[in-house]
Amino acid sequence: MRLKSLIISVCAVLLLAIPLLLPAITNVALQRDIAPSWLQNYGAYKELPTYYHFLRRNHKVGSEKWLRASIEISTDAPKVSYEIAEYYRHLGRENQALFWLKKSAQQGDKQAVSRLAKSYIIEKKIAEADRLLSSYTEHRDILKLSIETALMLGNENKYQERTKLLAIIDNRDPLFTTLANFSIFEQLKPLNRQCEKTIQPIATELGDLILLQHRIRELSAFPINDYICFEKPLYQPLKALACFHQNTDRIQCKVNIWKSYQLTHVDYLLIMHPEGGANVDHGIIYIDRHDTIDVLVHELMHSFGFIDEYPLPLNHQRCSTAQAKPFAHNVVVLKNEVLHGDRKVLRAKVLEQLPWRDHILPTTPVLTATENGWQLGTSDSSNNLVGLYRSRTCQGNRTSNNIAIKLQAFKPIPSKTKLEYFELKVPTLYWQLLKQQPKRFMMPDHRVNAQRLH
Repeated sequence: MRLKSLIISVCAVLLLAIPLLLPAITNVALQRDIAPSWLQNYGAYKELPTYYHFLRRNHKVGSEKWLRASIEISTDAPKVSYEIAEYYRHLGRENQALFWLKKSAQQGDKQAVSRLAKSYIIEKKIAEADRLLSSYTEHRDILKLSIETALMLGNENKYQERTKLLAIIDNRDPLFTTLANFSIFEQLKPLNRQCEKTIQPIATELGDLILLQHRIRELSAFPINDYICFEKPLYQPLKALACFHQNTDRIQCKVNIWKSYQLTHVDYLLIMHPEGGANVDHGIIYIDRHDTIDVLVHELMHSFGFIDEYPLPLNHQRCSTAQAKPFAHNVVVLKNEVLHGDRKVLRAKVLEQLPWRDHILPTTPVLTATENGWQLGTSDSSNNLVGLYRSRTCQGNRTSNNIAIKLQAFKPIPSKTKLEYFELKVPTLYWQLLKQQPKRFMMPDHRVNAQRLH
C-alpha cells in the first residue's frame, strides 16, 4: 500500500513538473543542437525563440525556414533585422532591403545606422543622414561619419562639437591627422613658395578633399607639376560656391564671390565639385570627383596656354576670325584660302604665326602646291615631323547667319594628343614649348577675372 502511494505521489509530481521543466529542457536541447524532432515540434508549438535560432543555425541563409525564423525573432534582434536587409539587398530587392535596414537602425544596430546614413548621403538626403547619426554619436565610427555630414551641411557648430567629442573619446584617432591636412573653418596660411603659378585647391566634403589631395600627388608624374605650387586644400561648403549648373552639365559657379575671400596670394583656384563637366573658366579650374588625373592634367594645360584640339563650342571667340597673332602653344587659327605669291615669302609669313616654328625643319613643307596656288598644311605622310597639321578645334563653327566660317585650325603634329582625348599622352614637343615660354599664353588669374566680372 505504501509503495503504491509512493508511486502515485511520484507520478503526480512528474505530471506537475514536466510542463514546468519541458520548456527549459527544450531550450537547452535546441541551444546545443541536440533536440530530437518531438522537442523541435514542441519548440515550434510554443514559439520559443531558441527554436527560431535553431532553425537559423541549421538551415541555409536565404532558405524559407531561415527567413521565416529570422522574421519571427527580428523584433528583439536588431542584428537579425540587419541580416534580413542584407539578404534582400543581395537579391536586388531594394524596397524590402530598405524596410529592414530602417527597422534595424530604429532598433539601434550601429552597423545598420551607418549603412542607412550612407544610403541617405548617396541619395543627397544629407540632413536626414545627419539627424540619424546625431542620436548615436557615442559610438566612434558613427561620430566620425557625423563629422563628415556636418561638413556636407556646412555646419561649423556641429563640426566643432563633434570633433571635440571625438577628442574626448580618443584624441589620437587617425581622423585628426587627416583633418590637419586641410584648412577647415580656419584662417588661411599662405605657404609662400616660388612657382610660376600658385593654385588653391578647394573641395566641399572631406572625402573630396582627400581625393583632391590624391590627385595633386598623382600630378607629380607630369612635367606640368614643375610650374605649380599648391596651397593647403581648403574646405568650402557647397552652397558657398553658388553653383548653378545641372547635374552633369559643365560646372558653372559664380566667379565674383571669391573677392570676399583671402585668396589674393594665389593665381588660380582648383575646385572639385561633387558632379559636373570639367572646364576652365576665368582663372578657376573645375573638376568633379569622378575625374581622373588625365582630366586634371588636360584642364591645367588650358591654364598654361594650350587649347582644345577637339571641336570647340559653336560661336567660340577663337574660331570667329583668323588670329592676328598666336594665342596658344599648340593651335593656330588661319584663313582657309588658297595663297598666291612667292613660296619663300609666304612660308615666312605663315611661320610668324606659329609658336612652334623653331621646331620645324627647313625641309618640312607648311604649304602644298595646287593648281590654283598654295594651300596651307603639311601632308599627314610627313613621318610625324613637326609641321602644320589640321586640328578639329574650329570644326563646325559658323557665323551668326549660320554660314560656315572659312577658317582652319592647325596644330604642330599629326597625331592625336591629350588635348583631344584625355587618356592620351602629352607630346614631348608640347612640354618643350611650355618650358621655352611658360608665361607666354597663361590664363589670367582669378583675381583679374573677378574684378572684370564684378
